[in-house]
Amino acid sequence: MFLMTNGTALSNQFDNNGFYCTKKWWKLTPDNFGSFINGTWSPIADSLNTRTFFSSAVLKDGRFLVIGGEYSDAGGDSNKVEIYDPVSNTWTAITPPFRMDQRWRWRLFFIARWKILLGYYNGTKTAIYDPVTNI
Repeated sequence: MFLMTNGTALSNQFDNNGFYCTKKWWKLTPDNFGSFINGTWSPIADSLNTRTFFSSAVLKDGRFLVIGGEYSDAGGDSNKVEIYDPVSNTWTAITPPFRMDQRWRWRLFFIARWKILLGYYNGTKTAIYDPVTNI
């Protein structure tokens, strides 16, 4: 689950086997007292691709970034990148911020000014991504 800047939480729906993620996403809105226990689940827009074991980040402006993933309908190990905008309830594909191969093992870390440092799990590849300029 991912805690969003507006106080809601997002969760990806698993398939019937309970292992692979689907394109279905849900939003959990807390009750008037801020409790998720008595909160309300509601569907949000489907993502463009399925992915399991992906990297993600909730951005300062409230959007939600997902990168890569394994067991994707985009071709096994995926390099696909999407951003979810909770205001418009839409997912948008973006060009990977650098040459990403089809490997899924990327890690994200926030650095100065909300830029993101991406590091490759099995090697020395790194890049800095700015979600404001998309470069």
